[in-house]
Amino acid sequence: MHTRRLIQTLGFGATLTLAGASTFAQTTTEPKPAPSQPASTTSYDTHRWTRGAYVGGSLGPTDWRTDCPSGSGCDDSTLGFKLYTGTKFNDYLGAEIGYVNLGRPDTNGGHQTAQGANLSLIAGVPIGDRFGVNAKVGTMYAWTNTTGNVPGNLAGKERDFGLSYGAGATMALAPQVMLRVDWDRYDLNFKGRDGKVDMLSAGVQYLF
Repeated sequence: MHTRRLIQTLGFGATLTLAGASTFAQTTTEPKPAPSQPASTTSYDTHRWTRGAYVGGSLGPTDWRTDCPSGSGCDDSTLGFKLYTGTKFNDYLGAEIGYVNLGRPDTNGGHQTAQGANLSLIAGVPIGDRFGVNAKVGTMYAWTNTTGNVPGNLAGKERDFGLSYGAGATMALAPQVMLRVDWDRYDLNFKGRDGKVDMLSAGVQYLF
């Protein structure tokens, strides 16, 4: 199950990458502009990375690291997404805030939900002229809800802060567009217990 979700997400990212590569190839076959005109580039723009702001969105499978007894009819995976915006403080550090929805895995007669606002500090550096890597740590104010018969868990709602952290990579597709792949972990509070949810996502980030 985990391998299939990973393959699906990487396949989604590869599709975006191939689309960007096709656009890049078409751009490079066009006549070069006159010397007096600045040439556009799809390279990893260091100035934008160190000084600019961005918005983006990603989606992918989530892994609910909760007890799921064999034969209980519960599911520990679903699809989640996130929307975010961020900016850089200097060459290496920045901040990002966004909305995260971790989906709704079904159980035997019930379900769980988790969503919230996430704030993270991000450290990132470029690799070559088109790629970059980053790591992040922060907090998520999440509201969770457990309803119906979730094996081994109490039903009810919770709202609280929890730790979030992760890592990711980016690749330039166009002068202001980047492909982004992330792995994130969220420590959440559910009714009467703590839980962890992982998300592996791919999406697009726009620089401005």
